Amino acid sequence: MLYLFNILAGLFGELFVRNNLIVAGDAASTVHRIMASSLLFRGGIAGDLLMHASDVPTILIFYVLLKPVSKDLSLLAALFNLVQTAVLVANKLTLVAVVVFLGNTDYLKAFDSRQIQSGECLSHSAWIRLLRRPGIFWLYLPCDRVF
Repeated sequence: MLYLFNILAGLFGELFVRNNLIVAGDAASTVHRIMASSLLFRGGIAGDLLMHASDVPTILIFYVLLKPVSKDLSLLAALFNLVQTAVLVANKLTLVAVVVFLGNTDYLKAFDSRQIQSGECLSHSAWIRLLRRPGIFWLYLPCDRVF
């Protein structure tokens, strides 16, 4: 049941939130969609964080189940999974940065809309590059090619 929740929360954030709000190659449209559906975007982030929170008990359950087979390998797998979960949670900070860039706080009034859209593009492309594009070749992709 916990594993099913993990899958459903991940699908919600990816398929129903980000795929509907992010327009490939168009930062202005992406910004307008996220601002129009701010609660949905924040809900996607919250769903992702709940998914990662459910990773911890799932990792512990698998450790206990696989410990009789090989304690060392089970511990190593648990360690790798915990590190992966920590990296993914840290990666979610780039999505939180999008919310900050698009907020209505006073310090953002110093920037025009194009600069704010560039900041959103930078934050979101960092998320894409860290999560979706493994390897070293993503370093050479411009922002409009990443979406």
